[in-house]
Amino acid sequence: MVKKVIGILGTTNKEGLTAEMLHAVLDGAAEAGNEVDCIYLADHDVKMNGPVINKISRQIEDADCIVLAAPTYWGGISGLAKNFFRCNAAEVCSDDEKRRRQADAL
Repeated sequence: MVKKVIGILGTTNKEGLTAEMLHAVLDGAAEAGNEVDCIYLADHDVKMNGPVINKISRQIEDADCIVLAAPTYWGGISGLAKNFFRCNAAEVCSDDEKRRRQADAL
C-alpha cells in the first residue's frame, strides 16, 4: 500500500545539511514506492489561521507520515519551525483517534 509522506523543512537554507538529510529520507520513501512531497517553510508566509497555514494543514491531514527537519540553535529548533508549530499546533499535535490509528499503521 502506497503511503503519502510529507517532508517539512524548517530552515531557510535549502541546500544545507538539514535539507540533505530530509531529502535522503524522502528519497528512501520514494524508492520504497511511496508518494512524497516537501514543504519549504521559508517559501511561505506562515501566520495563525492564514491561508498558507490552512493549506499546509490540509496537506498534513492527507499525509500518512510527516517528517520534520529543522536545525537546532542553542538547544532548540529554528524559529521558522517553532512558528510553524505555534500556528499549526492543533493539527500537528492533535491527540484524536484518527492520528493514533495513523501512527499505529506506520
